[in-house]
Amino acid sequence: MIGVNYKWHQKWSATLDPKFIFYAVQSPANSTGPRKPLGVRVKTDIRYHIQNVFIAPELVFGYTSTKITTEFGINCIGGNCDYYTLQEYTEIKKEAGGAIKFGFTGPIRKNNENWKLELYTGIGVSFFDFKEKGIPPGGSFVRPPTHEDGLGTMDEDEPNVMIPFGLIITYRIK
Repeated sequence: MIGVNYKWHQKWSATLDPKFIFYAVQSPANSTGPRKPLGVRVKTDIRYHIQNVFIAPELVFGYTSTKITTEFGINCIGGNCDYYTLQEYTEIKKEAGGAIKFGFTGPIRKNNENWKLELYTGIGVSFFDFKEKGIPPGGSFVRPPTHEDGLGTMDEDEPNVMIPFGLIITYRIK
């Protein structure tokens, strides 16, 4: 991940931090195989600096398309299905959110001010929108999809807690 921070005044700067998503650590509960995500997530903020400390409102936007293999019932009526099949479908997740974050920056070594270390944390909310594509004709999920992250279940169109935090090494280009 390579981001850009532009400081136009001693107290003000802006950051654009894109991330490419291509790997999932765990499989979802309703899947029979590994997830295959592909997407982008962009974070941006405007920072107010007080010496080595900053405060910043942050905006987050994301779009991820994930291939998932799961079991479908075909032509189900009242819980009875003609047959069952394993199929791959695509889950599309859109995210929009915002947070307030606090952090500090400092040089890694005193004799080289170009290399800096940044540590930040904060709190905010994110909203998610989930869509499924590629469901077989006449098919329905045997187990409906669940959307989870490290903090629990993500609810669609409801505020979800977002806790941004990070440790970043930066290099200043003069």
